[in-house]
Amino acid sequence: MEDFGFVESSFGVLGMLLTLLPVFVFLVIVAGIVIATVWITKYLKRQEADRKEMLDLMRRQVSRKQDS
Repeated sequence: MEDFGFVESSFGVLGMLLTLLPVFVFLVIVAGIVIATVWITKYLKRQEADRKEMLDLMRRQVSRKQDS
């Protein structure tokens, strides 16, 4: 049997999982970063839309005051 760098086979599946643990942790961290990036991007786009809407409302109010 070839040695793939896994912990001694006496540990069996548990040893294999312990060796793969850093890989799982890395994948979880990468997934967390991706999710956070997507969430922040959506949040910033929403903020930008709200800001534009507020500016639009202010412009309408100013134009109403000038009309009267």
